[in-house]
Amino acid sequence: MNELLQETLEEGEKVLWEGKCEDFEVMDPIYKKRIIIGWIVGGIFMLAATIMFVRACMTNPISFGKICIFCAFVYIMPIWLMISPWFEKKQLTNKTTYYLTNLRAIVLSKDMVTKMVISKDMPWFVDAMPNGCGNLYINTNKKIRSPRNWSIHGITTTDDGETKVGAMLFYNVKNADAVAKEFFA
Repeated sequence: MNELLQETLEEGEKVLWEGKCEDFEVMDPIYKKRIIIGWIVGGIFMLAATIMFVRACMTNPISFGKICIFCAFVYIMPIWLMISPWFEKKQLTNKTTYYLTNLRAIVLSKDMVTKMVISKDMPWFVDAMPNGCGNLYINTNKKIRSPRNWSIHGITTTDDGETKVGAMLFYNVKNADAVAKEFFA
């Protein structure tokens, strides 16, 4: 058993189900449009900023430091945002494991732990994925806009100024319907 999981489990807590995010296409139908729009917006932003910067350089001498700062904000950040879905996929498929215990839902991703107390009467639903797997939503009955983003950190809520995990999402898991019915129906 994973050492981090062993440290996370409370006394008397037992792992009843373990699952992983199955392989998926980065450009699946849920994200394809958003990724393409992000690329277009990022490209337009970089082009416009470059044109403005070049025009400014023609009229005023610009220091090397300012050029480096410009490049960091105008090129590195948008490029990182454009390629981040592939890093996200690697983390979800290779470094993230989902657990259901007799007490809680737990997500381990690298050295990070997200956990939430569960009960049989919690709302849940499964959103079918194109590859035959499903996104299992726990303690919510509504679909969220960017499921990959919430599958590691949980869906947070703020209660009396304190942020806590109010719902969880197990992204693209096998037999999501059967798992949900076994634990929450």
